[in-house]
Amino acid sequence: MLNRVEAESDQQVTQIPTAEELAGAELRRLRQLRRWSQDEVARRMSASGHANWHQTTVGKTEAAARPLRLNEAVTLAALFDIPVTQLVAPITLNAADIEGEIRAEGERWEKVVAENQAAQTALEEAAVRTRAAQGDLARTAAEAGRVRARLDYLLGVRAILEGKSLDPELAAKITVQYSREQEQGR
Repeated sequence: MLNRVEAESDQQVTQIPTAEELAGAELRRLRQLRRWSQDEVARRMSASGHANWHQTTVGKTEAAARPLRLNEAVTLAALFDIPVTQLVAPITLNAADIEGEIRAEGERWEKVVAENQAAQTALEEAAVRTRAAQGDLARTAAEAGRVRARLDYLLGVRAILEGKSLDPELAAKITVQYSREQEQGR
């Protein structure tokens, strides 16, 4: 199963074009196919009842810098003798192109799935190593506590043997510990 992963900023992410971008690109393609200038498209749109269409309107529409109104799309489709749907769903591929893209995307899918599975396995292995490291950390922390306590005890015994004065509470703890060790034969 694929996990949802946010794309890193350095990875290329394919954006799905908006309806305005598709219509703008198709308008440009159709206009250039007929060798019409932007002025010519604007003139024809004005003659068809869209008086506010100018060369800049065509340019902005092609660049998806302005929304295309439905009545304008209907008029453009009539001007170019195409179905309105072609403005937002242009059919520019042939069957061989589609088969090639399907094959390429299928290969890409298999690669991405394999990479995802490898990443999932690596994550699971890292989790196992993390749990082991946490156990090692807890064990060594406990051992460090025992070693430090023993070292403090031995330093205290040495201080007593050298006749140095110790805090009475610490001296009492050391004496109790020393007595236990003597009983255990240490």
